[in-house]
Amino acid sequence: MSYREKRSKTNVRGRRRSPDKSSAESAQLSSRRDIVELLQRCGKPQSIEELSEHLGHTDAKTLQGLTGRLAAMERDGQVIQGRRGRYGLAQKMDLTAGRVIGHRDGFGFVSPDAPGQDLYLSPKEMRKVFHGDRVLVATIKVDRRGRLEGSVVEILERAHETIVGRYQAEGDSGFVIPEDRRLSQDVLVSDRSMSVADGDLVVVRLTRQPERRRRPMGVIQEVLGHELTPALEVDLVLYKYDLPSEWNHDIEVEVNGLGEVVRDKEIKARKDLRELPFVTIDGADAKDFDDAVYCEPHGGGWRLAVAIADVSNYVKRDSALDEEALRRGTSVYFPGRVIPMLPEELSNGLCSLKPAVNRLALVCWMDFDAQGGIAEYRFERATIHSHGRLTYDQVAEFLDQRARLPVADDWQPAVQQNVHQLDQLHGVLQQAKQTRGALAFESKEVDLEFELSLIHI
Repeated sequence: MSYREKRSKTNVRGRRRSPDKSSAESAQLSSRRDIVELLQRCGKPQSIEELSEHLGHTDAKTLQGLTGRLAAMERDGQVIQGRRGRYGLAQKMDLTAGRVIGHRDGFGFVSPDAPGQDLYLSPKEMRKVFHGDRVLVATIKVDRRGRLEGSVVEILERAHETIVGRYQAEGDSGFVIPEDRRLSQDVLVSDRSMSVADGDLVVVRLTRQPERRRRPMGVIQEVLGHELTPALEVDLVLYKYDLPSEWNHDIEVEVNGLGEVVRDKEIKARKDLRELPFVTIDGADAKDFDDAVYCEPHGGGWRLAVAIADVSNYVKRDSALDEEALRRGTSVYFPGRVIPMLPEELSNGLCSLKPAVNRLALVCWMDFDAQGGIAEYRFERATIHSHGRLTYDQVAEFLDQRARLPVADDWQPAVQQNVHQLDQLHGVLQQAKQTRGALAFESKEVDLEFELSLIHI
């Protein structure tokens, strides 16, 4: 038993202290650590009277100091004061971890990490947080509408380092009104070293996160402009949803170590399918070539091979690339711009099944009978060599005997045969769908084309 434990235990049971030391000891306020250790030993919430009794703070001065310290610990999320005024450790209380969902009218909710009911946050509670922050909340009551109401006791993760909004001048300083109205608090700007005009769209870097009694504060990091343009609209979306558009140093190092071509040792470690006339078939405006197909007659039916780029060969588990891809989740497409999930060296390079280059792939072989039923399938790692980048229109024109396929002359016979066999299998599969009674939806896809011109006045 530690000295502190012995001392506390003596104070609780008998207060065996020398009279001449009583005032000196009681005048020394217990530390946060003392309070936390005491609550851990008690195992249940304690009232201010019980805490003062255990800690030996019986005079008015130290009792007032203890009250202030508990208030500070409550503000920092270390302890929680329950409905009956008793204090308990936050991690021992009935707390909920979740993500803040802000509302433009100032209130908000906490969506729990685990399945459960959202907790309502009053405008007063929302002063501590921004939309997107991850927090620990305590349920304090059920309001008149039957909603659980929460109180933020700890900030687990801040969602915003920067915020984009309109700058509003105010004397020698100013503030930024966030474009995302779920962020209901304006950001004070104390430093105007960067040239900025009233009404400019800016990016402000937060130097102080929101607190109950203090507004968030920041410095202007970038001036985006005054008028909205298509390019600026995209930038606003990137900032608003915190979409990452740059790669960190660790990822650049990993990508630089991959090289630009498939290595011979990687080819030898896989099934070599480079002689098979695989082709990719996509829309005319497709940027990614993720899968390639090949078909041949087999046992009265067909054997179909679908190859997809083997990303796992380059993105190793728990690597910087893996962690960043997990964080991004997907590629994000804008008109004329894409924010890729993987660096361009992979998304448009080693993991793109472009024609006339070797690519590592995962291949699924499927054997179909004459009625379109799958008789057998298997997977294998392989190296392929796409013989052509085809579009749906090009394939349709070829099958209608209106045009040749746009592939090299020496590849033309093999690719033509492959496309014919793919078309035959497609017909059988379509017939099988109709036999099963599958629904067929026909819709027109709208494709908008804009011609932008500069007007000089």
